[in-house]
Amino acid sequence: PRMLAAMLGWNYVAILVGELAVAFGWAPSVLEPGMSHAVAAVGAVCLTIVTVILVDNARTAEEATRNLQERRRYFEALVANARDVIADLSPDGLVRHVSPAMSGLLGYSASEAVGEWIGDHLHPAEAELVGGALGEVMADKGNPHSFQVRVRHRNGSYRNVVATLTGAELEGEDMVIANLHDVTTERRLRRQLVHDARHDVLTGLLNRRAFNAVAARESRNADESGHALAVMYIDLDGFKAINDSFGHDLGDTVLVETARRLRLCIRSGDVLARLGGDEFAILVTLTDGPHPPVEVADRILRELAEPVPGIPFDVRMGASIGIAVRSDEGIELSSLMRDADSAMYEAKAGGRATWRLADSR
Repeated sequence: PRMLAAMLGWNYVAILVGELAVAFGWAPSVLEPGMSHAVAAVGAVCLTIVTVILVDNARTAEEATRNLQERRRYFEALVANARDVIADLSPDGLVRHVSPAMSGLLGYSASEAVGEWIGDHLHPAEAELVGGALGEVMADKGNPHSFQVRVRHRNGSYRNVVATLTGAELEGEDMVIANLHDVTTERRLRRQLVHDARHDVLTGLLNRRAFNAVAARESRNADESGHALAVMYIDLDGFKAINDSFGHDLGDTVLVETARRLRLCIRSGDVLARLGGDEFAILVTLTDGPHPPVEVADRILRELAEPVPGIPFDVRMGASIGIAVRSDEGIELSSLMRDADSAMYEAKAGGRATWRLADSR
């Protein structure tokens, strides 16, 4: 605009000088002086109009260019600072451009990834999936296709990501826009939340709610298979005295050690849980022998009688165990638990560090 204004000014000067030259007879003219001045005035007006239009167009073009540059810098900053990986792929999956987030996700710099096939960074099972989907993505341009895949880090580990591929066209050239969103931490936290909801925080055993759910499922399985079930209700003897005498920290140590020893006493198919406090339960499926829970109870009593590191030698742990066996179908699991609980109290009343067997149902 400034250059056009300057040109307009010099044109006015040229017109003025020409008219002065005609007026003073310094330059010949085919027109009468009055007509010459009128033509010069009309020319100056037309020149002004054209110049104004050109200046306005130039300002509009400059503003558009400035806006385009600002938007370009804005989107470049978005891509450069995005935590998700954003990549431009060829229709056959070759990486043409990729954002700096590639380094944080996979340990490769953006320049190292350019020219490589996207499947080279995926788990082999997902590489085949994504490779086969590229044709579908290009056939359905503008619509995103998402996949949950595992991508391989430079150190050999795998990260869980949601890969979204979108077919596009830019200036007549086909391309695939890839967005990789890392969900590894989210999945780990979700699994941890699910685990914590089902397990006792201190011992890592199933909690009461999870035990009831698993026991109900095993009860249905036993009904279908014709196997009997047994519930063992275990309550530690003298635990309150240990808590009161040595503190809750040592009490927690005893509970953790008890859980460890109980694990040693059960079979792989048995279900072990901490119901709360110093109470534990075991669900046993009876498939071999008349009363395997009795054998398990004897092992538990022997294991718990051993000294616990950290407490005085003369303080021994023990447990009272109630056992209830269900031999018929249709007996509610809650009834079996109550029978085992009652048998456990009978064991406590009978001198502790022993077990009692409830009447079979």
